Amino acid sequence: MRYVGLACAWLLSLVLVAVHPTVFAHPSDSPYGQFTGTWYHHGGGMFIYANGTGIDHYRTYVNCTARIVTDCDEFTKNAIYAGGFTQFRLYKVAGSTATGIVTNSPVSWMVGTKITLTRHNNDTVALRLVVGQPTNGCGPHAPAGYCGA
Repeated sequence: MRYVGLACAWLLSLVLVAVHPTVFAHPSDSPYGQFTGTWYHHGGGMFIYANGTGIDHYRTYVNCTARIVTDCDEFTKNAIYAGGFTQFRLYKVAGSTATGIVTNSPVSWMVGTKITLTRHNNDTVALRLVVGQPTNGCGPHAPAGYCGA
């Protein structure tokens, strides 16, 4: 069942690409240009498209079991498969901060909640959901160790 959910999230990402040609627009042509690309953080990573849609994959630190099959991490041999994800859509940019909304998550109450992304000069972004502390995402030129292991 868990694999069906992950496959659906992956397929939805492909559909987003197919129906939104601006996904491949040049980042400088997009109001979300400063946020586009891949951002790595401890236990996961985030990808943001030029049209403002994005997905964040992260570790839940909950082991999948026969009773826990969603929003959990799968361990196979020496690999850990992160089980958490949040899909979102940005809708407003003001300076170095973008505001958006969660459009999909294995945690149902998160859908519809507000997120903010703040871009910093050291090639990092801070992702903040309406609940909890921000997660620092690092680009390729971020300071070593800034976003965790």
